[in-house]
Amino acid sequence: SRVMSDVELDEPVDEFYKAPEKKTVAEIISADSGDSALDRYKASLLGNAAEAAQAVIDPTDPRVVIPKTLEIVSGGAVKDSIDLTQNPEGASMRLKEGVQYQLRLGFNVQREIVTGLRYLHRVTKMGITIEKESYMLGSYGPRLEVHHYNTPVDTAPEGMMQRGKYKIKSKLVDDDGHEYLVWSWNLEINKDW
Repeated sequence: SRVMSDVELDEPVDEFYKAPEKKTVAEIISADSGDSALDRYKASLLGNAAEAAQAVIDPTDPRVVIPKTLEIVSGGAVKDSIDLTQNPEGASMRLKEGVQYQLRLGFNVQREIVTGLRYLHRVTKMGITIEKESYMLGSYGPRLEVHHYNTPVDTAPEGMMQRGKYKIKSKLVDDDGHEYLVWSWNLEINKDW
């Protein structure tokens, strides 16, 4: 497994990892650090502080992270996608066997900074677990634009025995154990797109 092996969807990624202390956007903006590295980090997370404080994408959605899209990217182009703003349960994407590809997750962050955002998934075929992955996306500040995260490049399985439908259980969580989205979807590996 490329990133971490044998990660259950409900177990911590690293037992020695300690989540940073929670601070609100207002606290971070008002903190006068005098530390240039911290100031640069603040700027990278928050960008325009005034905009960050106002970044509310959906006032009716209490979540800090709003998942938007999951896409398959290959050869620099989006080949298939799932709209995560609708109910993505049971959605399907297609993948051509043997090609190099990445999954790209699009999401908004509103109101506050999210720390330790992770995307986890478990792939099964005919009820047998094929792989488990955990991707650390990192920390993101609120902003009106969509954030994107690309998984490392992978190569799709190839050959007659590898073709067919794979069931994937996905989860988007953060350091505090907030589950922003948990869903199952299908990946179909075919001879062609």
